[in-house]
Amino acid sequence: MIDYKTKNLLKALLKQKYISKEEYHKAYKTLEKCKEKDKEFYYTNKAKFLITQKRYKEAKRILLQIEQEENKPSFYYSLYKISIYEKNITKAYMYLLDYCKVMIKKLKIPNVLLPIVLMEQYKSLCKNPISFFTENEEISNHNEFNIYEIKDKQLLSIYYQIINNINQKDYQETKYQIEEATEIIEKYQLPIDFDEIYSIIEQIEIKLKEEIPNLLKDDLESNIHKFILEVAYKNHLIDYESLLREINKLIKKDYKLGKNILEQVKYDLQEKNYRVELNYLQRKINEKQLYEELTEEQQKIYHTVIRNGNGYYKERKTKSFYKEYLIGKEKTNHPIFDYYIGKSLYKMHDYENSEKYLLKYLKTGGEKLPKALLYLECIKCKNLKNEEKHNIGIHYIEKLNSFDGESISINKTRIKSNKRKTKKR
Repeated sequence: MIDYKTKNLLKALLKQKYISKEEYHKAYKTLEKCKEKDKEFYYTNKAKFLITQKRYKEAKRILLQIEQEENKPSFYYSLYKISIYEKNITKAYMYLLDYCKVMIKKLKIPNVLLPIVLMEQYKSLCKNPISFFTENEEISNHNEFNIYEIKDKQLLSIYYQIINNINQKDYQETKYQIEEATEIIEKYQLPIDFDEIYSIIEQIEIKLKEEIPNLLKDDLESNIHKFILEVAYKNHLIDYESLLREINKLIKKDYKLGKNILEQVKYDLQEKNYRVELNYLQRKINEKQLYEELTEEQQKIYHTVIRNGNGYYKERKTKSFYKEYLIGKEKTNHPIFDYYIGKSLYKMHDYENSEKYLLKYLKTGGEKLPKALLYLECIKCKNLKNEEKHNIGIHYIEKLNSFDGESISINKTRIKSNKRKTKKR
């Protein structure tokens, strides 16, 4: 039998977050003396010390040599830790469940909620990525994880923040909080270990990076689309231009959800100099809000006028679609008809009045902003010789068109050629 003094010495060392070389050698010598007395105790604890030294392959080999009638909790927990560092989340999950079963048999409640929830999130992401975003079982702050060891109020507060961040699938913030918690743990040498949680999160992030681009290629339901964008943005898994394009798509499907996520990212967009694109998307949202404020009768008129106007436009009946859009403006007062009237007047070569309506549209409109700017550029080219203003306008249109779903032909040569034709006249 091994005396209690030896057992307590080894347990005390294993509870430490970090073990010095001197302490490690002392523990190793003590452990060697136990080999003949209790092989199971010897191999189990030797594996634990090897894990603290990140010698995972050796630890696993030793653990698998243990012969025992019923495996102890520490056996499964050690294999769980090794599997995490081998990046085998499936095996780690199985070992942790085995650990829980043995602990429950001993009438002890295992405090491993956070790693289990994170590994279930990982499994969900691998099995069915959409379910990862739609099935969101939140952890309650009342479900404790090593909380009985947490005496420090600041550490307890960080722990609750970690729970909230995992619930929100904000893994970047979770990792930041784990680093903050680790500083306190190291300072007071607390027997709490967040290393495995950090490693599981890293595996989730790698998998998300693979899956998100593929998911965004699909025609997603609006709420799922929004949640994917939120997770991608929070975890730095999408660049700003791609984010803008996806928000633009979402606005077309459900402008309220698009508005919600735009509010979350707008300060970053401003800081990264995406003010033009941000302004454009906000205008598109405002235009859709104005449509919703129309009465049911006005909405019917809105759609009828646009349908009829498009028909006349295809038939090149310029005056007919001009008159149709005037009716739309009179009956609904929606800004979209300022654009269509301006466009009609441009086709009728009434550039002065066309410019007035297009400029009016710029104040309140959004959806047709790139096209309105393009017509205004053409008018400028016909009337002005200010090349600088021309180039600024073209740059503005190109920025908007870079992420808009609609393809607009922006050809500087074509516009300049219009300018040369005007000179000949």
